[in-house]
Parts: sequence; C-alpha cells; structure tokens
Amino acid sequence: MKSGLERLLKNLKSYNPAKLIEDIVGQKLDYVTKLQKDQLNAGLDGDGNKFGLKYSQDPYFKTPAAGRRYGAWKMAMNKGTSNLFPVRDVDTPNLSINGNLFHNRIISRTGSGKLIINADSPIMSKLETKYGKVLGLSPQAINIMLDAFLMDEFKRLTLEHWKQ
Repeated sequence: MKSGLERLLKNLKSYNPAKLIEDIVGQKLDYVTKLQKDQLNAGLDGDGNKFGLKYSQDPYFKTPAAGRRYGAWKMAMNKGTSNLFPVRDVDTPNLSINGNLFHNRIISRTGSGKLIINADSPIMSKLETKYGKVLGLSPQAINIMLDAFLMDEFKRLTLEHWKQ
C-alpha cells in the first residue's frame, strides 16, 4: 500500500493544469469559435476594444453619412443575432462584410498549450492592416468562457485527478 506522501508525489508529478485546460478547451472549439464571432459582432477586437475606424471615418465610403447609413443597415440585419456582449453602436464595424469572406472562415484550435484562432480568409491581411488585432478572445470573452464551462470542468477534473 502506498503511503500518503508517495501518492501525493505521484499526483503532483502527473498533474498538468495547462494540459488539462488545453484539453477542456479543445473539446469546446465550436463554442470558442462562436464566442469569437459574437465578439466581432459586438465590434470588439482581440483586446476587447471597439474597432477604432468607424464606418463614418472609413475612406471606402464617399461621405461620413454614407458610412453611417451602411452601419445602420448592418445593425438592422443583425437583429436577433445571439450575442453575449453589449450591442455595438451603429457606427462601429463588426467585420461581417460577407460571411464567406471572413466570419465563416474563422477556426479555433489548441496546441502547444495555446488557443489559436485564425481565419483562412483572402481579406485577413487587409482587415488586420485596417483594424489591427481582429482575432483573439478579449478578457471579457475569456471570462464568458470561464463561466460557461471552463471553471466547472477544470474543478471537476482536478478533483477527479486528486482522488486517484
């Protein structure tokens, strides 16, 4: 029979909280991708800041009024969209130009202890040039993920590990 100290040392050696978190998140990648899209729909970048270039400031539009009209049209189109973040203001972009160009190409994966979110999109470099860091979960999104599944599952699996 193993002594309590031997069991404790064995558990300490085999306990890898970073790998545990990676495995938990890796099983919920669809949720992570949806969370990323919701964050974009709220007009927030990877740091949780509103996208700096407003529709009314975008040189793509001939006038600031045209940019605001486009923003109002997009806002009306997004009614009823599930969003875990505050509703963006009408002048803030959500980078949903065409779902097939960007939003529908966002993928999430885990590896080497990291969560990686990217988009296989022909316009990705243009978006990053124009808006900066567009992908990545903001602190608010990470808190949503913690509350939604990560903390409870981490606690459950950690307790399970230590009962061995």
